[in-house]
Amino acid sequence: MSHQRHRDDRRRLFAQPPRFQEAAHAWQAGISGAELALLKKLDYPCSEAVLASATLIEDEGFELTGTKDEFESLAGFAAGDANHCRANAKRRQQLLYNICEALEPALGCL
Repeated sequence: MSHQRHRDDRRRLFAQPPRFQEAAHAWQAGISGAELALLKKLDYPCSEAVLASATLIEDEGFELTGTKDEFESLAGFAAGDANHCRANAKRRQQLLYNICEALEPALGCL
């Protein structure tokens, strides 16, 4: 799948901006199954609660729920790893960039 097509698919699937729920003080972000699997494998210290919240969204991907601080920490770890990926780890690097892109709206980066 081309990078542009993947980006278009991501925008279509997760077109809704992250929602802030006043009662739960939680943010949501959508990621793919491959991105979720990578996050579970990397096991960042900040990701346990966020990954536990993963909910399947009708074959479109997974929705993560967490606080803004959890998302900021997760995005920081993912961006750091993406920036330091080896030259032969392009797939991993792209998945990490996709994770950061999915978290950006929750962090006010758009």
